[in-house]
Amino acid sequence: MRREERARLYRRRAVRPEAGRVQAEREPGRVQRGHVRSGRERPGVGGKRRSPDGRDSGATPGPPSRAPPRRFFGAIRLDPDRAGRGMGTVAEEVLQHLTTLPGAEVEVSVEISAKVPDGVSRTVRRIVEENCRTLRLRAHGFEEE
Repeated sequence: MRREERARLYRRRAVRPEAGRVQAEREPGRVQRGHVRSGRERPGVGGKRRSPDGRDSGATPGPPSRAPPRRFFGAIRLDPDRAGRGMGTVAEEVLQHLTTLPGAEVEVSVEISAKVPDGVSRTVRRIVEENCRTLRLRAHGFEEE
């Protein structure tokens, strides 16, 4: 066989990356660690089992298919001096991906806890409470320990 014919046959048998990706998406169970498994099944999984008297006992159950997760939760502690930047990063890296999912109901909560050893002045208390009302914080308040 001439070199050109061998090269043509090789190109015909080679998997093109686009075709491989399409096949991998269609057959997700056959892809493992970036390689496509052979068409042969593993022994004892998905094949037929024979009873001691030689009759087929039906297909053996394969691994149970797992439903994709339906809920997400996450918590983060932010540096109060850089809370805006931290929340921006969370919004870009996490929220953006979740809010674009069809039908997703995403809820974001911010919890603030502050301990002030010398106490909070009346002026700061008034400003913080007024801002909390304006921003419609569900629960807020000052306490004595």
